[in-house]
Amino acid sequence: MQYRVTAAESGYMTERMAECRPRPHPETAAIPQRLYLNVFGLSTLQALYSHANQSCFPEHIHTMLNHKLTGRILFINRSSCTDICSIMEAFGPVMLHLLLAEEEEERERKQQRHIGRAPVQRPKDKALPVSAHKQPVHGMRRTPKPRVFRERTGLEVFTEEEIIQRYRLNRSAINELYELIKGDIDPLTQRSHAIPGMVKLLNCLHFFASGSFQTRTSSIGGVSQSAFSRFMGPVIDSIKKHLKAYIYFPKDKAGWQRVKRGFYRIAGMPHVMGVLDCMHIALSPPHEREELYRNSKGFHSVNVQVICDCKGKILSIYSAFPGSSQDSVILKQTSVYEAFENGKLTGGWLIGGPGYTCQPWLLTAVANPTTTAEDSFNEAHARTHSVIERTFSSLKSQFKCLDKPGGVLQYNPTRVADIIVVCCILHNIGIKHNVLENFACEADDDELEALLSGEPELGDNSLAVHSRIIKDYFSGQSSWSQPDTG
Repeated sequence: MQYRVTAAESGYMTERMAECRPRPHPETAAIPQRLYLNVFGLSTLQALYSHANQSCFPEHIHTMLNHKLTGRILFINRSSCTDICSIMEAFGPVMLHLLLAEEEEERERKQQRHIGRAPVQRPKDKALPVSAHKQPVHGMRRTPKPRVFRERTGLEVFTEEEIIQRYRLNRSAINELYELIKGDIDPLTQRSHAIPGMVKLLNCLHFFASGSFQTRTSSIGGVSQSAFSRFMGPVIDSIKKHLKAYIYFPKDKAGWQRVKRGFYRIAGMPHVMGVLDCMHIALSPPHEREELYRNSKGFHSVNVQVICDCKGKILSIYSAFPGSSQDSVILKQTSVYEAFENGKLTGGWLIGGPGYTCQPWLLTAVANPTTTAEDSFNEAHARTHSVIERTFSSLKSQFKCLDKPGGVLQYNPTRVADIIVVCCILHNIGIKHNVLENFACEADDDELEALLSGEPELGDNSLAVHSRIIKDYFSGQSSWSQPDTG
């Protein structure tokens, strides 16, 4: 390999030769035992030798240099290359300025070896001083961590009991849900170890069931925390899209009759279409308008309105109200209130808790009972209302992410509302597949069918409706017109 000196290099060396004469120099002791020359340094060495001796390199030195040149760096050992080192010692002050430090070149070679990139390119019109090994090398990247692909968990490794304990749904329920949403969560490619849609769904189900932090949930499910954080939102959104397929009021008269029969079997309360109440789900408060989310119990939450049937199945849910909202105020802002007020929902009433005022279609307990009939009504009201209390208890025990003792949800209010809705959907799926508890059993009793088949006239006076129910069903007298069952 031949090295020719350019005009710029020749000018540079001429200036240096005016200052340096070929003589031994005390600084030669600083030359390391192993020398590293870049291409420019080698060209300069060749030019200096030619200028001082009026001749080119000896043939044996030239052959040895070509043999030892590797890439763009020349490795020279003083013990084996005495001729070259004597030349360097003669031009010590200049050559010390042209040498590359051993430590820096080691770093460069390691960088090239580990990350497969070319060494850092330096300007060719200026050599790097020896002191550069004490300075940071610009342009170098830190060696990336190797990718570790964890073993991803699927349903096939668990028994049916383990699946229910881990995900709160059985195998058939999970497969049904996956078939419903797989078009939204399955990866578009199998490259780069793309996470399958089933793995995404199982990780989210485990998060809802356990209420653990993302780091623990993801490590158990075989994905990284960052990957879990990325796909959790799309999975939640894809499940929420099917809200109306699982949370709805009965669509026909036969469906309403089943609900009414179930409630009547609980405590003898007639024509009950559902039980209404609110629950608080704790969350980390947002920075803006934090006071809106502080409830009367002193912690931050969202106030969730729920209507359920006799089996604890959720018929309606509103989860977007801050914790400071009153139950009765929330009700008046929902479509349920509008439907009952406008007569779209008729034929019975809801059972409400103490946070509501009595309406012709909403029964509350008598505040100060004075008769035996009123006491009996309050007792039946409490037993019927307990269905929704058990529903709330079931939701929070099955899905620990909703339970305050397990820690508050560390998400913004919108995402918290979505998580609550998804947990309610999963609750109904569990009831459909007989995984979760059913609170009441139906009875196809002919007497109940005759008793509850008629639709009472509610009227506009809530107190009058209240009094008639107490009189007709809890005092032994009856004035409601029943259809002829003859």
